[in-house]
Amino acid sequence: MTLYLDSVDFSSYVKNRGYTVSYRKITGPNSYTTLDGTYYEDLIAKKAVVKIPLNPMTSAQLSTLTTACYNATKAKYYDT
Repeated sequence: MTLYLDSVDFSSYVKNRGYTVSYRKITGPNSYTTLDGTYYEDLIAKKAVVKIPLNPMTSAQLSTLTTACYNATKAKYYDT
């Protein structure tokens, strides 16, 4: 797997295969259920949640990766 965070290559930190993508609904305050049981959802967005398995690493490497993830404005990942 190839992982770039703000054009910095972190490919050596991640496993070759196995990332998963799921989606989380972000609902607004106007969601409600009517008396007949119908649920109306105020859907604001669907956020993608990407889970990437990591290789074993030292605490310094983990700190570097964590800081890069929190500060990243652009991420690219490819499953090889």
